[in-house]
Amino acid sequence: MDRPFITPDDLIAYTSYTVVFERDTTKLAADIARAEIFAMYYCNRDFSDVEEDTDEAESLTLAVTLLAEMCTYNAAVKVSAANSGSGGRAVKSESEKNYSYQFADIEESLLTLEDIGVLIILDSLKSGGHQFMKVTLL
Repeated sequence: MDRPFITPDDLIAYTSYTVVFERDTTKLAADIARAEIFAMYYCNRDFSDVEEDTDEAESLTLAVTLLAEMCTYNAAVKVSAANSGSGGRAVKSESEKNYSYQFADIEESLLTLEDIGVLIILDSLKSGGHQFMKVTLL
């Protein structure tokens, strides 16, 4: 399969995060490249042997889509935190009656590999990995 595995338009069509819709396509392309590099590094293969329109190609496309969405979302959270005047930390505040608080921990706002459930897909794509799942994009 040739790179890029997905396009910025594919990512925009998939996501439900507003920050992905609003991100410049040049930056989305960079996020996609980062996702592809991570997938290739994690799986220790370049996927040039993957044929289009196969279960493996669908799994690869889904994995890169999820990773690129995570990269885009996390980049937006970090930029927002850096521009918020909070010293690079995400700020959330809430008040109820006579009580209010401010929460400023960016780490809890970021998506992780576990959050997006991509590791099982990537494990199935490793050379010699288990080909036990068929992933269909809706």
